[in-house]
Amino acid sequence: MRSIGIKPGSFVEVKLTPYNTWGIGKFLGAIGGVARVQYFDAPGAPLPDIVECPVASLQGVRLPIQTRVYRRHAAGRWQVGRVLHDEDNEVLVQFPNNDRLTIETEHLQVRWGRPLHDPLSLLAVEATETPFLADARSEFVRQVSRQRAAAMGITALLSSAIDLVDYQFEVVRRVLTDPVQRYLLADEVGLGKTIEAGIIIRQYFLDEPEHARTVVVVPATLVQQWRSELSVRFGLEGLLDRRLHVVLNRPGFRGGSTL
Repeated sequence: MRSIGIKPGSFVEVKLTPYNTWGIGKFLGAIGGVARVQYFDAPGAPLPDIVECPVASLQGVRLPIQTRVYRRHAAGRWQVGRVLHDEDNEVLVQFPNNDRLTIETEHLQVRWGRPLHDPLSLLAVEATETPFLADARSEFVRQVSRQRAAAMGITALLSSAIDLVDYQFEVVRRVLTDPVQRYLLADEVGLGKTIEAGIIIRQYFLDEPEHARTVVVVPATLVQQWRSELSVRFGLEGLLDRRLHVVLNRPGFRGGSTL
């Protein structure tokens, strides 16, 4: 989303507590520096009370592609569509049966960011998307749920380019489920310690995407191999030399040193 000129009927966000968590509303107008914003819960549901706030706290927004929008059809029924393009308060929307229309924002509604208060009102006006799309999404969710269950929630297993064997999975599971994760992975050469460590590192970055920092200390002959493994097998190339460092084991090295 990006800032745009704000006109009555435009979609806006209010950058003021508590409304900054309410998502998208519609700008109705302003008098004396006080803006009026109307939020939308769902078709068939009562409109929430109008919010009054300083004009300076408003930020105009353009609707991202695939945002779900609602409009009231001429016959009084609600239609559900998806945004294809938003430009200067005119939105190209795709409705069912590949029906595409350009509609001014004042004639569209977008749900705010708060939980749906009463799902029955939405179902009663039949303002849901087609069963075809719902069935496809449901099957996708079921498959993702099955995969997560099979991996016991260790999503790094599902998103790494590896062939895992049972004993490696058990090692990874034990380390990641232990609140004190201080382990020495010791095994014969070629039995997958690099894969085990790589999964643990990837999971760490998935769980702590903003704060994770990792240093891998290896002999000189293994520096390039580890960099390649972390990039190709575990998809961490974008973090190398930023928050993920593969360094040469040298005399006097201390893991707590600032990188």
